[in-house]
Amino acid sequence: MLIAQISDPHLRPRGVLYQGVVDANGMFASTIRQLNALSPLPDIVILSGDVVDEGTADEYSEARAILAELTPPLAVIPGNHDDREAFRA
Repeated sequence: MLIAQISDPHLRPRGVLYQGVVDANGMFASTIRQLNALSPLPDIVILSGDVVDEGTADEYSEARAILAELTPPLAVIPGNHDDREAFRA
């Protein structure tokens, strides 16, 4: 079994840089593209939190959009920056 694990993307709303400096969303999207290009593909990808930075609906919307491109199955574990209610939604 091939398992890929990624952690702490700290995604922000579309167009917002992490701490005003880092394009975390762009880097995470690149990571998803690289995972999809692996041969063989992982049997599962585990994303351990913090998925988003502030737990807002806009951040989770962006996370869903980026993760929708992932080919292998995904398991997501929230982190301390993740809002549990927003995460579940």
